Amino acid sequence: INQLNKWLDFLSRSNYFNFIGLGFQISLSRFIAVGAANRTPNQKKKLLRQAIAQLAFLSLLVLAGYVVVIFRLQDIFPSISPDSILSGKLALLFLCLANAIALPFSLFGAAFIGIQRNDLNAYI
Repeated sequence: INQLNKWLDFLSRSNYFNFIGLGFQISLSRFIAVGAANRTPNQKKKLLRQAIAQLAFLSLLVLAGYVVVIFRLQDIFPSISPDSILSGKLALLFLCLANAIALPFSLFGAAFIGIQRNDLNAYI
């Protein structure tokens, strides 16, 4: 049970990479709403292009962070058996891929939220 607690703790902490996209999504939705309120379609297109590039870069950083953790897993948990380390590496690999894929797709949620923000449109 001690090993299970370590794995659950580690996997729940590694899921904090999702907060990177959440903060980016909130700020991006505000900028999209301001661009929609100012009626500047070129600004929105430029913002979306920059955002997808930044999110792709953040996704690569998340991947790099996970790869480092996956390769150093035996050093992080020296008391865990090699077969448990293998299952931990597989779990982290799937979590890594899910987070890296989900991060660029948070742009769609930000764009939708930004288009629907009527409070900024009415204010401007």
